[in-house]
Amino acid sequence: MEKEILQSVEEFKKEFGKYYSVLLEYINSFLMKDGKYQITHPELNYFTNRLQVSFIKLPDIIQKRLLDMEFEVFLHCQNVVDFYSFRDFLLHNNRFQYLATIVERVDSELDLIMMIIKDDAWRDYSKLPKRNFDFYRSGKKEIGIMEELKYEYEQEKQKEEMTNEQTEVNIEEKFVNTNEDEKKFFEKVAEGLEKADHQANQVNKWLRTAAEMKKYISMLF
Repeated sequence: MEKEILQSVEEFKKEFGKYYSVLLEYINSFLMKDGKYQITHPELNYFTNRLQVSFIKLPDIIQKRLLDMEFEVFLHCQNVVDFYSFRDFLLHNNRFQYLATIVERVDSELDLIMMIIKDDAWRDYSKLPKRNFDFYRSGKKEIGIMEELKYEYEQEKQKEEMTNEQTEVNIEEKFVNTNEDEKKFFEKVAEGLEKADHQANQVNKWLRTAAEMKKYISMLF
């Protein structure tokens, strides 16, 4: 059993190394004037899938400890759009250094696990305390990259909702204005028809009066 765990850890470490190497190429390419991976990297999706496959092969306790180190930041991107947004977030917010910190912590944990297994102490791995990376910060807690990503996502979501609401308001106002214009148009048409009807009645009245006068004059002569 311990041999299988060791193999799964070694496989995961290898796949993580390949994935991170390609991710670095993708990120650094954007900083170069003639970088060839401005939009996407042809191998990035493949290696992220390989990383996820090797991750789920790890024992639950290892997965949990890695997730406590914010390893999940490497598990969410799986397509061109998400990788592009992720890179933009890292560079725009100057968080690449923190990403490298996560990599160092994960790599150190994997080395420790392999050492524990080789020293026949795997059964005691669960006795290790949960990592506290803020122990030296005197009460100040470091903001995790996942928290930042979630916050930025919520901000973008709110902006999108506000834009949609404003669009609905504009459409509604346009609809109301259109109805008002149509109402005014038909009112003018009705008014014109009413005037035309009145004029027609006046003409008929004059014609009847003229006919009666003609009749009366003919009777006199």
